[in-house]
Amino acid sequence: MQPPPDSTSPDRPADHGRLLPSRLHHSKTRAIRVALEERKQRLAMRVVRRDRGQALRRFLAQEVRPKVPAKALGRRVTRREREAILGYGPKGV
Repeated sequence: MQPPPDSTSPDRPADHGRLLPSRLHHSKTRAIRVALEERKQRLAMRVVRRDRGQALRRFLAQEVRPKVPAKALGRRVTRREREAILGYGPKGV
């Protein structure tokens, strides 16, 4: 087992805030500003779906419903069918 890093070790997370900007010749404030701008750009490139409900309804109508047998549409699952699906039997689970 390795001993914990001492207070002068560059591997300590607290030291990264001090060492990284000095290596890049920036101030801490400038390094933080650049990091935030880069993160803002990455987040702006994300695709955001606004209406998840509409996407779900489309998926159900176009992908799921056509695969459901016609005789099952509009019919409730009986208790016996539900228990069979869940794996219940005469002796329980």
